[in-house]
Amino acid sequence: FRGKANTIRCLNLARVNNQPDATFDTPVILPDALYYWRVDVVTASGTVAGPVWSFRTDNRARYEVSDTVLDNNFANPPNEFRPVKYQLTNGALNSYPDYGFGGYHAFFFDNIYGNSWLAPNPAKIGTLLDAVEAQGSIAWTGDDDGYPSGGAGGKVVTNNPEYEVRGVTMLSTTGSGEVPVSINTPADCEKMVTAVIYPVSGGVPDYTQGQVRPVLDAGVDTTGLVGSWKLCAFVLQIRDSNTQAQTTITNFGTTGHYPDLLNSDAIASWIGLVHEPALAEIHGDPASQLEGFYFNEPSLMQLNWNSSGYACLSWNDGLFAKFQLMHGYELEPLMAALYERDELYAKRVRMHFHQTIAEMLRTSFTKQVADWCGERGLAQSGHPLIEESLNIQVANFGDMMKVFAEVQVPAVDLVMPDPNEMASENYHFPKQMSSMGSWNEYDRRVIGLLDPTIGGHASRHTPSEDVIHNIVNHSAASGVNTFTTYIDAKHANYGGTEGVWSRVNAYAGRLSSMLTGARVETTVALYYPIQMFQMEYKPSTGTHSRNRQY
Repeated sequence: FRGKANTIRCLNLARVNNQPDATFDTPVILPDALYYWRVDVVTASGTVAGPVWSFRTDNRARYEVSDTVLDNNFANPPNEFRPVKYQLTNGALNSYPDYGFGGYHAFFFDNIYGNSWLAPNPAKIGTLLDAVEAQGSIAWTGDDDGYPSGGAGGKVVTNNPEYEVRGVTMLSTTGSGEVPVSINTPADCEKMVTAVIYPVSGGVPDYTQGQVRPVLDAGVDTTGLVGSWKLCAFVLQIRDSNTQAQTTITNFGTTGHYPDLLNSDAIASWIGLVHEPALAEIHGDPASQLEGFYFNEPSLMQLNWNSSGYACLSWNDGLFAKFQLMHGYELEPLMAALYERDELYAKRVRMHFHQTIAEMLRTSFTKQVADWCGERGLAQSGHPLIEESLNIQVANFGDMMKVFAEVQVPAVDLVMPDPNEMASENYHFPKQMSSMGSWNEYDRRVIGLLDPTIGGHASRHTPSEDVIHNIVNHSAASGVNTFTTYIDAKHANYGGTEGVWSRVNAYAGRLSSMLTGARVETTVALYYPIQMFQMEYKPSTGTHSRNRQY
């Protein structure tokens, strides 16, 4: 299997079971790649696991490509290297090969299940993948009923309302002396989880001297301190409005109710609602017919999307215990430092908070799904939300590179600026994803989605050929070696089957055939200053912005 020694990322592990001989012929494996292997002894009383060994394949093999293969790949790149088109329907199967695409991405839910998730059509995804295999093309499938990934169109929360994502926000009041003081939970919030009172000196609260006070769901009633003080109460808001999850209720028919991605049980429910039923509809060996499952812009849902609202941070009932386990001190009395103050201690608390969130998200979401896929010989892929902004990487993931390093095939949503806009475009993020592709040792593919409508081009659905080539070149130089797109190749602007997309797909296929499996060797490192952004990040009541320093 590929990956880290303490994980299982199988290479069709099921085919290795019940091995009768003392030798085993491995499937095709990548050059210059790290593999682990283990022998378990099967006895009448059970299975005894053996030690884990490892080996790295010869790196010279990546250069040993014959002139004939190079000539053939350049003249007509194989489908495995050509761009993949978003859409898997009978119509796509009949037409898109003529435009030079190498595969398909089943995105819309009815491509996977038929008419409804309640009434799956076994002939749908199974028959389509049979046709893809017969055509010699490749296929990926989306992993959700709608957008964004993680909620099964809202069904995770419908089945288990307690799984819905919450955010924690701070309310406060000030006073002096040992007098009664109270804060009530607002009507649009669920409950209060804790309250802390802090001494104030010279108008400045000392958040290192907090005293936790008992609370009820409805609020806190307590007594002030000698001298000046500030009482801070922390309440939960169910994030069922004004977040990214509600933006596609109309377009995708979702409920807008999204789960807590820090909750492993919620993610297990999502896998059971989407991944497992999809796999059950495949007629053949899923690992031979499907590359894997692709997620689309999951996030922690703490940003206010369309209007102002509460300044929220991620919350999970296990947060306090996990924070203490990771960092060796209690978060609860220091909660106010997550929202205010710029002293070094406050920055340290914020950094440790977001590190804790990232670790919880990694284990519950990306690792759980990647392990599930890997155990079935499939890959997990997908791109995060607004990955080009470091401050939003903190808000949405805690630490994006930590969270998505579990993904076997990292992917990135590629902004497609016009050539004159490239100098001002924040274009470091493809390099971040390709760094993960080298770092995680699972797979050397890095997918780039050619997305014409983001980055200020919402109305431009048919970018010109020079724009497409520019982004393909720029992304390939940053380590992307596989391309997908939902651009309408049949649009009249592109000149039919012998036009723009025939040339683009052949060109991108040539690049991918040379770059896939290669390791980037460089003497220049890209510094990822995520700890600085974790220290500086404070939640905002305003609407989200790619450029705002929260």
